Amino acid sequence: MSKERAFDLEELFPHEKKVPQRELVDACKSGLYNKMQVDSEVESRFVELHLRKFPNVILYFKFPPKFKLDFPSLIKDYNPDWGIVRQADDGSYKLELVVETKGTTEIDNLRFSSEGWKIRCAERYFETLGIRYKFSDDITFDWDDLMPNIK
Repeated sequence: MSKERAFDLEELFPHEKKVPQRELVDACKSGLYNKMQVDSEVESRFVELHLRKFPNVILYFKFPPKFKLDFPSLIKDYNPDWGIVRQADDGSYKLELVVETKGTTEIDNLRFSSEGWKIRCAERYFETLGIRYKFSDDITFDWDDLMPNIK
């Protein structure tokens, strides 16, 4: 589904980045940066309601636009929204969860049909990597369903 590609972490996650102020929200201590860039009110509420308040999140970040998964040309490349890292029982850090936030939890109600196909492909892609993937809105996201054993 996706060919392997190397990414330059410094290019993807620079120490400083200039973005419009209106796209920034406070990230709290577990955010990769002090402020987090968001693309919509849905993402802003998701950060506020779910990422900033969950104590077991070691680190969270928004995947930068340059990070794209190569999906079939009919579907086009995919850029996931959020990466969430937690500390495993053995002390190692693991990308535990990738979340795609939309204004609905109904895949058939998305604005574009290609969004649904991208989400379906992403579910399979991350499953093969052993990483949980969740399509959610900003309100109904539930940590208990995803990670009941890390409270």
